[in-house]
Amino acid sequence: MIVQPDEVDAFEAFLDDYEDKTAWVRALHLGIRKNSGQLSANEFVASVFSNISPEQFRHGLERSGHIDPSAIFFKYLYSNPHLLIPLGFDEIRIERAQAEQLASAFNKGMKKHGWISEVDASFRLPNHESFEVMLGLHCRQLSSGIWYQGVALDLAENSLQFRSTLQGASLKVSLREIVACCRTALQGDSYPSVLLLPNLWHSPSTTPSIQIADATRDIVMALSQGYKTLQDLTWRQLEELVAELLRSRGLEVKLTPPSGDGGRDIIARGELIPGETVLLAVEVKHRPVVGVSDVRSALYANQNFPMLLVATSGKFTAGVVKEKKRPDNFLRLHLRDGLALQSWINDYV
Repeated sequence: MIVQPDEVDAFEAFLDDYEDKTAWVRALHLGIRKNSGQLSANEFVASVFSNISPEQFRHGLERSGHIDPSAIFFKYLYSNPHLLIPLGFDEIRIERAQAEQLASAFNKGMKKHGWISEVDASFRLPNHESFEVMLGLHCRQLSSGIWYQGVALDLAENSLQFRSTLQGASLKVSLREIVACCRTALQGDSYPSVLLLPNLWHSPSTTPSIQIADATRDIVMALSQGYKTLQDLTWRQLEELVAELLRSRGLEVKLTPPSGDGGRDIIARGELIPGETVLLAVEVKHRPVVGVSDVRSALYANQNFPMLLVATSGKFTAGVVKEKKRPDNFLRLHLRDGLALQSWINDYV
């Protein structure tokens, strides 16, 4: 998923409005940080208003009401996590499990203490997207390979604090620095390779773990060195392999959730001609032989996509090759059998 100029413009406009609404909160937190229990009440008030005028404070309070500044920002980040990529991350995902566990524990605690009479199975803490970002955000730093898990918003400094499981590893960036990095990335050649892991918005029960990229690369190496064959892979591993091979060739890829409805397995996006973006539906067949009926079904199911790639670990029948040569399919239908995939694997390494 690539950051687009209009997305950066929208993010900057969001920050302008966000900072205007929350300037009073920032001034209050700065005052609290300076206070540290050492200032008198009058000195504390003076320290708050050294960063904002009373009129601005009152205006911001009236505009924002009883909003939670963290919830506002994290809700935006939940929908636009790829804006963090130019900070130097090459893989980003949001795991929902921890937030859901927190909501469940909160719900049970409320019931235990008699504050609610029934457990609502669909109960979620208000603004649960915020908890999903704070607890479940996973970003891998391109330069070090360190995974930063979870993020906090420093209201006093208007910055993000990324945490890591490694002792002493942390990262702090201002919100405006995110915009600056996005602008720089759009202008230069130093843009990091980007892989947003599949099914970003689905719960972990239906998505691969955050280690999918490393695992897939290990599989590619094993296949290239002859330790594995395509037939040794599970059907999902084969889909992930095809997705990684497409990504390595410059395409943006997204695996779709398993459904068994005959729909596409991967959606890829890229430029065949500079400036002309094409969407590519990809169906992966993990079987020895793929016949013409399978390909025709795939063509029909993906008729709204301008291009279709059918990949298989096996081979295609002569009827499939003939179907490919039809004038209406010659440019739209693309085929990759096991031998072609192996060639891609060798090029990948």
